[in-house]
Amino acid sequence: MRLSEVKANSAVVIQSFHDADIELKLLEFGIAINSPIAVQRIAPFGGPILIETQNGALALRKEEAQTLAVVLIV
Repeated sequence: MRLSEVKANSAVVIQSFHDADIELKLLEFGIAINSPIAVQRIAPFGGPILIETQNGALALRKEEAQTLAVVLIV
C-alpha cells in the first residue's frame, strides 16, 4: 500500500522508499524504513498529506507520498 492511499487518522510503518531523492529528504527529517508515522490530515483535491512522526509534523505532496510503501498498524 502507498502512503497516498492511506486514510486520515491512520497509523502506518514505512516499508520502503521508491525514490532516492525523497528517501534522502525524509532521512534528514529522521524518517527511515520501519519508522512509525501517523497520517493526521489529507487536503482535498490531491493536496498535501500531513503526517506526524516522532520528531514532529511534516506535509508531503501526494506525488511524494506515492513513493512510500507502508503497512497499516492494527
